[in-house]
Amino acid sequence: MKKLLAILLSAVLCIGLMSCGAEGAAAPATDNAPEKVEEAATEATTEATTETAAPATEGKKLKIGYTFWDLPVAGICIDGANQIKLAAEALGVDLVFNPNNDDISAESVVAAVENFAASGCDGVIVINFSEASLVTISQICQENEMMFIQATRTINDEEVAKVVEANPYYVGRFHEDEYGTAYSLAEELSKTGAKNVAMISSYHGDTAYEARAQAYRDACKDFGMNLVVEQWDLPDDATATETLVNMLTAYPEIDGILAVKSNYVTYLVTAEETVGITDYLPVVGVDFDTTLGENIEKGQITAVAGGHHADATFSLITLVNALSGAYDQADFPLDIENAMMKISGAEEYADYLKWCIGYDEDFYHRQNLNTEEIQNLCILFNPDTKIEDIADMAGNMSLEDVKKRHAGTF
Repeated sequence: MKKLLAILLSAVLCIGLMSCGAEGAAAPATDNAPEKVEEAATEATTEATTETAAPATEGKKLKIGYTFWDLPVAGICIDGANQIKLAAEALGVDLVFNPNNDDISAESVVAAVENFAASGCDGVIVINFSEASLVTISQICQENEMMFIQATRTINDEEVAKVVEANPYYVGRFHEDEYGTAYSLAEELSKTGAKNVAMISSYHGDTAYEARAQAYRDACKDFGMNLVVEQWDLPDDATATETLVNMLTAYPEIDGILAVKSNYVTYLVTAEETVGITDYLPVVGVDFDTTLGENIEKGQITAVAGGHHADATFSLITLVNALSGAYDQADFPLDIENAMMKISGAEEYADYLKWCIGYDEDFYHRQNLNTEEIQNLCILFNPDTKIEDIADMAGNMSLEDVKKRHAGTF
């Protein structure tokens, strides 16, 4: 009865959000005052002592919601979508994507979780764009007895962590070492001789972007580079070029770029050409973009880290295992890092295309993980599997690792 009421309430709440969207901007789901967070933490801790998350019914086909989008664009969106589709097929899971693909925001993620709960999902994979929104997401999942796990995100806010980790339906998180990865990239930039550098990024607030940015700042101090300017709030389209032109004009001493998101490189190149820079500035960045191959070939980027689209796949396998009773709940929350791949040359990028995202040629083999590996990590197919097996696979993910594992498969 409790779950039915929760689902009905979620449906009503979802309709309310839609109505607000038609009449005006709804109140952001990310605005949680500190006292509200503490109050939620107390309530969650109290309920956690009386509730336990029961495994899904044996023999039932699990339905899992994924708060990311099945977008037809290259990069982490389509790569991650294809990887997790393969995993869902391999595990016999009904996978549902976030339908709000025109709204990439924390509010969209919350709305998707509400929709997943209302549609009877057993679990949900969450990629949250703000940590504060996790308080709302955690409450929705607990009210609907729906297990959830984070992908590509961790929790840095102690009060938010207190709320989420007290929830018996919270399995844990898969994420990258965003700070360490960005720090190593900044070190690569320093080796080019860059001394006066700029950092470029999109919006403030995303936990991954903020961690990368802080790593860049710290590395600049440690490696003797002067961080001349931080250019935030760049749009994810060609209109970013004008802002970058203005930046390069205002700071002609810039001799290196730290990109929090590497998709700005193409716009940066246009900006460089506009202001008369004939030799491309050395650039490092995070996330693989559609133009990465061209950027590397033409010397427009020095080093880039990415290829971490298997996060959601590892999260799906782990969530299915948790729903199937594979783990001792006392071990929750699980906290596992998935390694990023680093590309610094055309040959490496060609190998990445062949071995890691060649799904258009061979959907079942030319991905980071193949069907056999996915099933071997799942208790439904391998009763001896342990969380350490998944952690080891994720932690050792690299281009060379994939090539070694899949040698001879095609």
